[in-house]
Amino acid sequence: MKYKYILFDLDGTLIDTNTLIIDSFKHTYKTHLDRDIDEKEILQYFGEPLITTLRRYSPENAEELYDTYINYNESIHDNSVSLCCNIKECLEQLKEIGCVMAVVTSKRSKMAHQGLELFDIMKYFTEVITVDDTTEHKPHPAPVLKALEKLGAAPEEAIMVGDSIFDIQCAHNAGVKAIQVAWGAALEHLEQEPPDFLVDNALEIVDIARGEELSEDAESAEAALLMTVKDELQANIIESLLKVYEIPMRRVFKGNDVFGKIVMGLTVNGIDLYVPSSALLEARGLIENSTPVGEEQALEAAEDDKDIESMKERYDKKRVNRARISLLFFIPGIVILAGVAIYWLVSLLVR
Repeated sequence: MKYKYILFDLDGTLIDTNTLIIDSFKHTYKTHLDRDIDEKEILQYFGEPLITTLRRYSPENAEELYDTYINYNESIHDNSVSLCCNIKECLEQLKEIGCVMAVVTSKRSKMAHQGLELFDIMKYFTEVITVDDTTEHKPHPAPVLKALEKLGAAPEEAIMVGDSIFDIQCAHNAGVKAIQVAWGAALEHLEQEPPDFLVDNALEIVDIARGEELSEDAESAEAALLMTVKDELQANIIESLLKVYEIPMRRVFKGNDVFGKIVMGLTVNGIDLYVPSSALLEARGLIENSTPVGEEQALEAAEDDKDIESMKERYDKKRVNRARISLLFFIPGIVILAGVAIYWLVSLLVR
């Protein structure tokens, strides 16, 4: 086993609290400052202590804002959060292979424990380090160092899993490797503070703990944004091109596109494509030097590639399914309108 001790951030990593936090901030800023703060602005401070964020907006009244935030947040907490995908399976497998786990969060102890108990995952953790346990907070290394001390672990034996730049910086400042989860709120900082690993499935954390991740070449673990595409078809075409040159690619769905992806096969906000930072320039060069073609042309140009041909078939099926779904809504509407028109005409004739 490569990493015996696994440290997890809580919000956005184990538990999806994005909506809860955003709504709580918006309510607080509107109540005290009469300001409608943009969601993107709120996201950039995810992961740091609450009072630190509030002081950015109202240094003199931060305590009042804090009380308002806490009261509102606690009142809607249990109905506004959910467990992140595959987290329970991940924790169970880590436990089975002998990993010792702790939570390292900027949340207050009361609400951290409430969230862990709500989803019955407290049993997996030996320690829970909260904002109440240290005088210095993320990105300062103190929280991670405190967890290591409690667990009796050396930095090289541990790895930190988080969703924000503050998690990654906290880990690195403590001499600990860091895993960035792709389902978190924001990934814009990847080039600013590259994580050692980037995962889009919680079960990949188990492979990393075992030492089975593909990043035997350390440089390959650092991810950099290559480009953003509008749908999976374009992502598949880019991935096929990069595969020829043995450049791995990871896709991250922007925003909350889970429903569209699973139910309709569509994405609304686009897909971010990441490659190892060491291969970023080469990948960009390949994209720039390829012939700029549309979706249909690109598929036709790659007819001999079985993977691309398979993509074309799936794409055609999706288009047919979308047309069928549209007809399901369109035809009943036409029938109803026709019925109303006939009824109206009959009424006129009777008169």
